[in-house]
Amino acid sequence: MAIQNFFENVAMLIGTGVYSLAMTTHLDPTLAMIGLGGLVLAATAMVSWQLPRDPEPESITVREHA
Repeated sequence: MAIQNFFENVAMLIGTGVYSLAMTTHLDPTLAMIGLGGLVLAATAMVSWQLPRDPEPESITVREHA
């Protein structure tokens, strides 16, 4: 759990630094948010492609009681 919190904090620090750097170059905030959205979309796609496929669901047979 501590490692996850560490990496989340590092990611926030890097993200804040990159955004601050972009704002010093007078980047349009709308373009910054579009870029951030694209980055999140790309990262999500890369993670989802690495996940294992779901197994096929097993069929359930119903037995009738006489």
